[in-house]
Amino acid sequence: MKNPLSIATPVGPFYVAVSRGHVVWATFRPGKYLVPHGSKPGDLEILALAKREVEEYFSGQRGRFTVPLKLEGTPFQRSVWEEAAKIPCGRTLTYGELARRIKKHRAARAVGNALGRNPAVLFIPCHRVVPASGGVGGFGSGPEVKRALLDLEKKVCSDAT
Repeated sequence: MKNPLSIATPVGPFYVAVSRGHVVWATFRPGKYLVPHGSKPGDLEILALAKREVEEYFSGQRGRFTVPLKLEGTPFQRSVWEEAAKIPCGRTLTYGELARRIKKHRAARAVGNALGRNPAVLFIPCHRVVPASGGVGGFGSGPEVKRALLDLEKKVCSDAT
């Protein structure tokens, strides 16, 4: 896609870029990623699916996303993102807990760094990972957006604790 799709959300515009039938990045801060060029058959359908799922999420009708992703990252980053994607809506894990789940018990800081490079914010719910010391911790879109996402999920997710 030459330009990403912009989706209006309660926390500001959310941008999604698709290439070759997969979401390749999604962010609240569009300048963070390069936009792939050249759309392929199926890209418009994936953008429409992404838009629908983001709107459903913010209206409280969706806690898990199904859009196909193709994310570039190191094997470690991909393992962190895959595990973060398993965190249910309304729940949180600490960076240390996520590190233990991927069998890297002392890698909490590295987990945080990998989440900071998450190219598909919201679809890979890195906002659900928080520091053990309390608070919301870091988030590439800003702590106010992370707090808003966590607060939304507390209200609308049926499996929230």
